[in-house]
Amino acid sequence: MASNSDSSKSSRGRRFRNTARELIVRWRYRGHTGRLIRRHRALRSLDVQTSSIMHPLGLTIVALALVLFLRNVITQAWADIIAFWCDSTGIDVAVSMRPTPVGRIFTYSVPELRLASPLPGGETLALSFAIVIAAMLIAYICLRRFLPVAYLVWAIGVIHLGAITLFYFSPTAFPYTIGAHVSGSLEVTLMLLMIVPLILMVAYYPLNFSLAKKVALTLFILMMVFLFAPHLYACHIVVMSFHSVLYMPILFAVFGALPIMVMIIAIYGWGMSWEQQRQ
Repeated sequence: MASNSDSSKSSRGRRFRNTARELIVRWRYRGHTGRLIRRHRALRSLDVQTSSIMHPLGLTIVALALVLFLRNVITQAWADIIAFWCDSTGIDVAVSMRPTPVGRIFTYSVPELRLASPLPGGETLALSFAIVIAAMLIAYICLRRFLPVAYLVWAIGVIHLGAITLFYFSPTAFPYTIGAHVSGSLEVTLMLLMIVPLILMVAYYPLNFSLAKKVALTLFILMMVFLFAPHLYACHIVVMSFHSVLYMPILFAVFGALPIMVMIIAIYGWGMSWEQQRQ
């Protein structure tokens, strides 16, 4: 009797577990409304091949080695480009290279700029305040029609109003100089060049594109960042040298690393539109 009872309990336990497993599998593919969530076509067609493993590893190692090998050449070229534009616009600047060690592994050089960092005067603060308030009012009036642009204008306006308030009450409390801003931004850009292959290793290399397209996209992104960054920060120098460091917070938050990241994402999106290899 005892063995029959144990056998019955065991059978009921197995049926319960099987039923629970079926319910979990069934609910796994349903949304909150109870409708079936179909698997995306990109996941259905993803085919992991030998190249899906070898390409990411090989390309990442080669791209990282290339950036590390040329790191001082890159930063020296940035320094020369910035010095050229400063000389062309009549800005007095002294550019040198500051070596920065990374533990005991390697050392990289960063452009160090020495130039005047003019503070804003009363007229500049008043004019900037009037322009910001007018822009925010226009954005508020056109809020429904141009919603994303209006939010962007308001975000920039809040940042700039904070800078105006700081320079109005305590102009000498601002701790940053133009040279430190540009040197730090270029250093961050160099780190970004080293991170790009790691990002592509998980976001692009495993996909079914030819090796030539993967190499082309990698080189194109690295080249565009290499060329865009020094010209972008040369524009920062020109704006702040002629119009004071009042605009540094906006340039840092909105027109610094952000457009570089947007450019990388745009090029990546373009690369994703390329035709993949046929199975």
